[in-house]
Amino acid sequence: KISLNASAGVEVRQFDSSDSVGSRSDRVSGVYEIGAVYQPFDGTVITLRGSSRALASAVVANADYLATNVLLGVRQRLLQRVYLGFTAGYEHADYFNTVPGVDVGRNDDYFLIEPAVDVMVTRWFTVGAYYLYRTNDSPIQRFDYYENQVGMRASFTY
Repeated sequence: KISLNASAGVEVRQFDSSDSVGSRSDRVSGVYEIGAVYQPFDGTVITLRGSSRALASAVVANADYLATNVLLGVRQRLLQRVYLGFTAGYEHADYFNTVPGVDVGRNDDYFLIEPAVDVMVTRWFTVGAYYLYRTNDSPIQRFDYYENQVGMRASFTY
């Protein structure tokens, strides 16, 4: 009924200094992934996942960020072939400079919710639809946003 998984480690990032000596600076971050799946009844799955990892920023020059997140999902089977799902998540992005003397000053909070429905057409073919709402709260106003997305999906499993 319950399955757990976890992995953890340490990441060391080295950055070249902007001085003429060519020195390096290091940033040490703990990285992890942890997850749990609980199946209280046949056809019901509850998933909880969390992770933390350092990523390169594609938007902010001379910066990377530590992304720490948690995601909760519930999926329920109805009528043997129909699945209803709901996912909610949160991520905190803590930006840090990769070049000495650069002030990044940014911490973003990102939220999402996603209800979904999937129909198993055959044992190996499933179609579905979802609605995804995402929002980002940043101390820098131009990085704030919200987004509504509706989509369809299909999967083949063998």
